[in-house]
Amino acid sequence: MRRAVAAASLLVLASIQACGDKPAPPPPAPAANPEMDRLRLLQEAQARLKAEREARREKLRAVGIGTLNGKKVVGKHPDQRIELEFEFTNKSDKDLKQAEGTIVVTDAAGTVVKSLRVPFQEPIAAGKSVSRRGKFPLDASKPGDPVFAKTPLKELKVEWIPELYRYPDGTQLQAE
Repeated sequence: MRRAVAAASLLVLASIQACGDKPAPPPPAPAANPEMDRLRLLQEAQARLKAEREARREKLRAVGIGTLNGKKVVGKHPDQRIELEFEFTNKSDKDLKQAEGTIVVTDAAGTVVKSLRVPFQEPIAAGKSVSRRGKFPLDASKPGDPVFAKTPLKELKVEWIPELYRYPDGTQLQAE
């Protein structure tokens, strides 16, 4: 009987020592919050889309750039209009058949005062520029129009947001 007890004790001792050799199990994972995981995944996806859009815009900006070169208010108060001169410069080594984009004008505080879609639908040779003029109505009820009309062009920030470039061979680059 003593032998049986001694053998059992040895067996227990051996099993205890053998357990010490095994790695400890990992701590239990914190309880997952599916709502927070979903929110994080959505934020990551939005950031990825924003980065892709900006990379595409940078690629388009490398092709050409649109600018606002002049502005002049014409006419009397109730029928005032603003005359604008736009220019597009083809910075690429390929001719363009058409260029379209939006000119966004902001004031010193960064507030958008005017946003205009500008199509250049004439051919634009590589390394060359084209200009166009247009008259646009001023609407006193739109908060940005009076600011745009009164602020000198040199005090405004102008940004070109390219949308479409079409080449004579039929290929095109499009923003989104």
